[in-house]
Amino acid sequence: MRPPFQASQPKLNKALVARLTQLLTQAIEFQNQGDNHNAKELYQQVVKIQPANFECWHILGIFEYQNKNYDEALRIFTKVISIQPRFAPAHSNLGLVLQDLKRHKEAIASYDKALGLDSSLYAAYNNRGNAFKDLGFFDKALESYSKALIYLPNYAEAIYNLAEIYKCLHRFDESLKYYDRAIHTRPDYAEAHNNRGLMLQFLNRVDEAIQSFDRTLQIWPDYAPAHSNKSLALLLQGNYREGFEEHEWRWRMKEFTSAQRHFHQPQWDGSTAQLEGKTILIHCEQGLGDTLQFCRYIPFVVEAGARVLFEVQASVYGLMKQIINPECLIKQGDQVPDFDLHCPLISIVHCLRGRLERIPSKHRYLTGDENTRNKWSSVLGQRVKPRIGYVWSGNVHHHNDSFRSIPLQTFLHYLISLSEDFDCVCLQKEFRAGELELLAQVPGWRDFSVDLKDFEDTAALCELVDLVITVDTSVAHLAAALGRPTWVMLPFAPDWRWLLQRDDSPWYPSVKLYRQQGISNWNSVLDPLTLDIKNRFGGSTV
Repeated sequence: MRPPFQASQPKLNKALVARLTQLLTQAIEFQNQGDNHNAKELYQQVVKIQPANFECWHILGIFEYQNKNYDEALRIFTKVISIQPRFAPAHSNLGLVLQDLKRHKEAIASYDKALGLDSSLYAAYNNRGNAFKDLGFFDKALESYSKALIYLPNYAEAIYNLAEIYKCLHRFDESLKYYDRAIHTRPDYAEAHNNRGLMLQFLNRVDEAIQSFDRTLQIWPDYAPAHSNKSLALLLQGNYREGFEEHEWRWRMKEFTSAQRHFHQPQWDGSTAQLEGKTILIHCEQGLGDTLQFCRYIPFVVEAGARVLFEVQASVYGLMKQIINPECLIKQGDQVPDFDLHCPLISIVHCLRGRLERIPSKHRYLTGDENTRNKWSSVLGQRVKPRIGYVWSGNVHHHNDSFRSIPLQTFLHYLISLSEDFDCVCLQKEFRAGELELLAQVPGWRDFSVDLKDFEDTAALCELVDLVITVDTSVAHLAAALGRPTWVMLPFAPDWRWLLQRDDSPWYPSVKLYRQQGISNWNSVLDPLTLDIKNRFGGSTV
């Protein structure tokens, strides 16, 4: 590393030159040793003597950026550019700061300026690609990553980013190819091994996915995303013992930290002796479907001798009164009474050493409220045709929404073909833009979404229809927990709880599963499902 000394700056006397040389030599030595703290102090002394030394300022800006002091880094890189406007690395690093501040368009402008000054800055192409990706401009990101590889063909980060962008573009075979190439370029690239595993699992190559996660963990044993991803792959295979154990790593994941509860009381470790004479708080942690699925384990904790407090989401509070004494039921957000231990709801399975063959799977373990059911029976009126309740899409914010939800245009063709012979009841609460207009084309379509106040209303409707047909969303768990005939339409790569290949569920005896035979191929689900509806009801009315 050469000393960042600017000969063109104002002439200094020999003593100051000697002092600068000494400071820079020591700073570079500290920097090469990884001691940025002492290096920073020396560079700061340099710029006091030589304020126009833009290269030293630039190094100081890098230190601030590495320490995530983005405002200070922004100030310093801006100062560097004011001193030397044609210093391309400063424009590139300014782009990095702007990107971390979520100012993506300004970041792209900085990268463009850097590349205009020096077209060989391969890192600027790569980082510009990241900014385009964050803005959703996937084609431009693809182009930018590809340009980085023109200047550095074995640039592992750009190769990995190409794999990621091909995934965003739903070009999955190409994505897998670039993950493989990134790993070939850098065999210890843990993130590439991990995301390659995710891609393999998405392609339903689960055994290979687990191998990729294992390779990731050989490289980086404490890498929480790989543990969490492996847990879901194991659960998908039905390996619940190891899968739920690995699933405890979820609490070290960034996306779970905001949902994690912090108590002074210890978390239950699964020991029944630990429960004797104690009060334990079981708290919901993820979606409504998870609460509906795993609430079945609450009685087992009660039987172990503990007093159980159960905290749930407000929308399922009424239904959970059947699971536990209402005095021990708490709405999420309300004050929690004193307790001795706590446990996240899904962790109960791990604590109880749950196995696939030991799932408590009653035909029904929830029942709708009778008064609510009577109210909705009056709303629906006299039954003149078989009633089918439908849900074709889930939460738009779900990470897998584009694959587990059915586009209404696709669903509509099927729905219209049945609308004359069946009473079509909407069990969906939320609609996407333009969907209500499309549904107006369906004769006899009945939408009660405005009047569905909570899951007790939805439960009543589920009990009043002959069949519930739904994608993988919370209504599937609700209808199945009520023991209603429930047909679930699954994407090619299903959520772990539906396992692989089988058309039934060990969790819910009343469920029948319809699986895509290819990615996004909903016709392979809807065609046999429609035929089964006609065979089930024989086309007759009731």
